[in-house]
Amino acid sequence: MRIKWKKIFLSIIGGIQLWEIPADWQNIENWEGRRSVRMGYDKDLRDLEQALTDMGEQVQNAMAAAIHMVFGGQASEFEQIAQHESEMIQSEQDIEHRCMTLFLRQQPVAADLRNVSAILKAVTDYARIGHFALEIAEIARVMDRQASDNEQFDQLLHQMARDAVNMVTEAFSAFRLRDLKLAEQVKQEDDIVDRAFNTIKAELAQCISKAPERIDMALDELMIVKYLERVADHAVNVAGWVEFSKTGVYDNKRLV
Repeated sequence: MRIKWKKIFLSIIGGIQLWEIPADWQNIENWEGRRSVRMGYDKDLRDLEQALTDMGEQVQNAMAAAIHMVFGGQASEFEQIAQHESEMIQSEQDIEHRCMTLFLRQQPVAADLRNVSAILKAVTDYARIGHFALEIAEIARVMDRQASDNEQFDQLLHQMARDAVNMVTEAFSAFRLRDLKLAEQVKQEDDIVDRAFNTIKAELAQCISKAPERIDMALDELMIVKYLERVADHAVNVAGWVEFSKTGVYDNKRLV
């Protein structure tokens, strides 16, 4: 910054001493003000990122508890998952409010605009995953699931649940770290979950035809795997918002 200087001559004990001081103090004050605003803005961004990270932990805890209920957990665990759902709703609303406040007060551009926009979109996917965890837990609470005669089917169901939960974990990590490589890995893993869903759906159709008395449990299991498939889809969405935050591109379309 170019600063104009004005000269002040002071007479000090038998001589003349030259002093130079900034003339345009207003420019300095304006610069300090802008610097202070930017520091506050950066803190708001960090707080926003941390709020989403905290919500991600709530979602992951809810998913883990829901899957545990499906494979032998206690019905009493449902209340804990319902509490997670309530906390996640509050977190979602808080993050949305923070994002809108930043948009209105700071009018972010370029990378900041992409980051805040990505968080505003990703939080919806976080919330949907959390809601699906509650839906799975509600089914598990009332169903009387016993191991089927088909050991391969039970293993496939366990593996699909693990894969879907793993996708969520990786997607949240990719978003927190803005890791494009990990985000791409999540997208590729979605094919594995989709194939498992189609295989399980076919197995359940055969099960119903061969053992009509198991129709209620089979339909419950079908709903669970459908929710797991949707969980994986939302993990892919989160991975997509990682790419958007870095490049402005989402689903092969430039948005910003």
